[in-house]
Amino acid sequence: MPIPTQPWTSIAMDFVGPFPASRGYDYLWVIVCRLTSMVHLVPVHTTDTVADLVLVYIREVVRLHGLPESIVSDRDSKFTSKFWQEVHRLMGAKLLMSTVFHPQTDGLSERTIRLVTQILRSMVAPDQTDWYDKIPIAEFTINSATGASTGFAPFEMNYGYLPKSLNGVKTDTQFPGVKEFAQCARAYLEQAHDVLIEARVAQTY
Repeated sequence: MPIPTQPWTSIAMDFVGPFPASRGYDYLWVIVCRLTSMVHLVPVHTTDTVADLVLVYIREVVRLHGLPESIVSDRDSKFTSKFWQEVHRLMGAKLLMSTVFHPQTDGLSERTIRLVTQILRSMVAPDQTDWYDKIPIAEFTINSATGASTGFAPFEMNYGYLPKSLNGVKTDTQFPGVKEFAQCARAYLEQAHDVLIEARVAQTY
């Protein structure tokens, strides 16, 4: 696979799930920049049509990063549909499909999915119905983590700086609801960070 020269000019994508319904969603769309490894985790529905997904894609990716030049994915029926292919032909994006003979072409999204799954497994409740609420923290944690190959976090490679972490959020307030929110946010971030460290350690063996 050719190495992209700019962020978000080449992306990889895949689905993970289905999950138990959480705020009406039961599927997760993982979209990764192939250059910076920045990830967007987008809750969707297993029943979404390709037309629905195109609108979500424009809202969640194109709105923030513009149109990519190429998209790497597996041969999910949604990605091989005539509608999906024709929309991206019109937008000037080349669709690159992985196959059983060349699965490595989609290795980035596969590794990201494994990491996302590990993080969510450590954070969600036993009934798994709160995974939607944990998605923002999981995404923030992944994009804040320093990459072993680059020495930079995806946020840094995309924006040139690392956003302030929720670790700095204070919890000394007289309002119980606000205190509970702040404590939960910090706890979620710490959980996700711990799993990320465990995954990195496991990869070294």
